[in-house]
Amino acid sequence: MTWKDWGLFILSAYGAALSTVNAFNAFRKERRLIQVNCGQKHPIGGYRPAADVHAHITATNIGSRPVTVRALGLLLPNSKRFVAIQPCQKPGMEDTPLAAKLSDGETAEAHFAYVDIASTLSNAGYDGRLQLVPFCEDSAGRIHRGRVWDTSVRELVSYVGK
Repeated sequence: MTWKDWGLFILSAYGAALSTVNAFNAFRKERRLIQVNCGQKHPIGGYRPAADVHAHITATNIGSRPVTVRALGLLLPNSKRFVAIQPCQKPGMEDTPLAAKLSDGETAEAHFAYVDIASTLSNAGYDGRLQLVPFCEDSAGRIHRGRVWDTSVRELVSYVGK
């Protein structure tokens, strides 16, 4: 092979690699990207009863494409969903009305009282350690999952008693 052949080979390999990276980036940019997080939150104000500890679930659009959020909640171990029937309207803990259209960087929120979560899990027969997964469902039906939350009914009830 001559230098000319090597040069053409390197140039064509570079072009193929560059077009593959560009195609990957274009595909990724057009995807629906939602980051789902779960934390703990207390209502603001003077009187805060112990039963007001809430799970705070957020869904943030981290992609450039607008996304419509249809549901926010927790996935139980048997793949059933724990979602709010009525939105939380306590001061500083207002749920985002669903279906919510999120542009780049916008966030939808949902709050679930630990008492309600513990009651639902207990009524469903759960006992001991279990894993709950915060989730968000978009308008296309795709489920976006957050980090697993390791907990137990006893642990949730212990927060209520504080």
